[in-house]
Order: sequence, then C-alpha cells, then structure tokens
Amino acid sequence: MTTTELIERLRYTAEHGPLVAYEADMIADPALVADALENAMRPQWFYHPDYPEYCKFDPSEVIDEDYDFEPGFHAAEIQCATPLPSIWCAVQILTDDEMEALGTGDHVVCTEHATEAEARAALEKRHD
Repeated sequence: MTTTELIERLRYTAEHGPLVAYEADMIADPALVADALENAMRPQWFYHPDYPEYCKFDPSEVIDEDYDFEPGFHAAEIQCATPLPSIWCAVQILTDDEMEALGTGDHVVCTEHATEAEARAALEKRHD
C-alpha cells in the first residue's frame, strides 16, 4: 500500500467511520503505516498567521520576511501546512434556468471525492 493509498483510506475512514478488523488486516506493514502517518503530519510549508497565501519552505524565512522584529527576544507564531493527496470534485455549472429551478443563487454545484472514479460516478448519478 502506497502512502497515497493509505492517506485515501484514512480520509475514507474519517468520513465513513472507524476501521473494522478486516480493513486493519489489509495494512500489512505497520512500519509503512507509521512512516506514512509521520510524513502526512510533517509540515511542508510555513506561514505568518496573517499571510496564509505566502507560504515559505522554512520557518526562518517567515521570520525574516513577514515579521518586523526589533533586536531582542521574541515569540513568533508560525503556522504550518502539510501536503495531502489531491481531491476530486464532481462539478456542475448551472444555467440561469437550472439555478432558478433549484432555487439557488450559486452557479456551481460541487461535491468532493477521494478518487476520480468516485467523482465521475457522482456526476453520472447527478446527470441521470
């Protein structure tokens, strides 16, 4: 099982309930699970709390570029971000008539899915 597959399984589990015994047995290598979880939780980007759109690769970059400290001692909050696998969205762009029929002001109907196959299946259901 790859790290991506494991993260997808964990995401599915978070949505649909705890692992049951047969699912837990499918994870053959506990070291792989531990490594995948550690990697999933390790921050990859760092940013100032007021500037989440400006991620940096190192906390010192945030301090150098986003804080204006005077000489002395300071405590600085630096927020962290971790990479996750891509999500797949089933997207429908509505016409004005469809919006009116559904009673919505949104042109976009979007649902999130773990895989492309799930997103396409959702589109097929919606299209029928």
